[in-house]
Amino acid sequence: MNMKYIKTIETIPYDFRLQAHILSHFHKLDEGYKNLLTANYDINNEGIETRLSMTGSKFNESFAINPIALYEIILSGYKSYQKTIIERESTIDIVISYPLDSYKSGIGMDGIININELSEKEKLNIKTKTREGHYIKMLSKKQKLTWELNILIDNNPDNKYYIKTIFPGKHAPPFPNKELQGNIDYNIFFEFWDKHIFLI
Repeated sequence: MNMKYIKTIETIPYDFRLQAHILSHFHKLDEGYKNLLTANYDINNEGIETRLSMTGSKFNESFAINPIALYEIILSGYKSYQKTIIERESTIDIVISYPLDSYKSGIGMDGIININELSEKEKLNIKTKTREGHYIKMLSKKQKLTWELNILIDNNPDNKYYIKTIFPGKHAPPFPNKELQGNIDYNIFFEFWDKHIFLI
């Protein structure tokens, strides 16, 4: 396993921009954290609630109550747990598997599923909506417990690493974007999101 990428987690800035972005993977936040975020980033309470209400995989409150608590948990235990590293043209994905005996209720809920796992009746109920400029597929179906955490790392124009997002559940690449991704990555990402849907 390439330890360079593992050590990178500790050196990449965990700024309020990233914290605001990953709010969509939480059910709710404590008031203290909301006040901290609104004081340090251009987001208000309405914007926070909008992000919290977005569809997708969610962390259990018993695992992390806010993005700062999440980061502390990652740093305190990631070296000890099983990890998978996925390298692509411009991105590095780190998948951390947390032990069942330590987290009997899982670390969160997996909100993504392959369309092939659905019944024909369920496929008829798939809906689409726009999210962050991308069309996504959705289905009203119970999410499953997960013990996996994903950290997606990218490079900026200065060739410096930054964390793009963090979420629980099935490993999923970024949405396809021809302007930001090479042809190989774009095709991989497009194929994935063409075959997977969000559970709501």
